[in-house]
Amino acid sequence: MFQTDSPALLLSQAWHRPAGCGRRDDMRFGLEPSYDVGLRHALKNGVAILSGEDFDAGRREQVLGGLLELVSQADRGTEALQGNNFTFAMDEGVAFERLSLFLRYLSDTVENLGERISQAKGVLQGVGAGANVEQAQKELVVDLLNRLLDALERERNYS
Repeated sequence: MFQTDSPALLLSQAWHRPAGCGRRDDMRFGLEPSYDVGLRHALKNGVAILSGEDFDAGRREQVLGGLLELVSQADRGTEALQGNNFTFAMDEGVAFERLSLFLRYLSDTVENLGERISQAKGVLQGVGAGANVEQAQKELVVDLLNRLLDALERERNYS
């Protein structure tokens, strides 16, 4: 039985694993990211939190934790690719999926994507820990999340 309130579960089930890496309990039958309502809501809620909107403490923690997991895994993927780890996709399927999400939707529109993912990780860690994070840093993450949301929406509208 799934723990339905787990942010990791909500985000990990957003898209399917590469062929041969799938497990039935952590995929949604090949659901494309652009059709995953949970992923879009997590991104929208993350934008709202980083923009200063009030959220219930529990929901805030859940959203920030899920987004932090998403960007942390993508950051691990970036590090593996920079280190020319060619078996990364097989060894670290989840991290590969997270990085693939960002590459698929943002590689053409976001410069220094790996660096932006790493910055987002730091900002989300700081905000989640209650640190005083500069507004300019938060805005960079908001921009990244909004670009991802826009790309998901475009794909959903054209498919």
